[in-house]
Amino acid sequence: MIDTGEGKPEYLTKLVEGMKLCGCERISDIIVTHWHIDHLGGVPSVIDRFDHEIRVHKYMPERKEKLFGGEGSTDPYSIWPEDKFVPLKDGQIFRIDEDNTLRIIHTPGHANDHVTLFHEEEKAIVRLNLFSFNLFCRFFIVFSYKTVYG
Repeated sequence: MIDTGEGKPEYLTKLVEGMKLCGCERISDIIVTHWHIDHLGGVPSVIDRFDHEIRVHKYMPERKEKLFGGEGSTDPYSIWPEDKFVPLKDGQIFRIDEDNTLRIIHTPGHANDHVTLFHEEEKAIVRLNLFSFNLFCRFFIVFSYKTVYG
């Protein structure tokens, strides 16, 4: 799963519905594209709903950014402890299944830990707010905020 949204309860309902439609039974990993609450905030609720063994991956910058208003107003490590993240590395290959891989590309700017994902086989950049995948399924469930929230 890539990003978890803000952690609104209605997201979990939509996620479960989408997974059922595609025959997806589990989530094994979450990749967090950056620390803002609208991307990281749902990690605890997804973990609680699905499996406490889900690995949560995030690029870990050398320095932490200062908090600011809106999406950057919450300390990310108050949502998910720093030591529980599996660090992502720039250039790392993340294997979804035998036919699908994502290359992690560190793209600071919007946030100092921001990553963009490159789908190697499709030669496509994955840079969406909510883009979910299951490592044991050969499909992608794509959600937009409009679909999830309204």
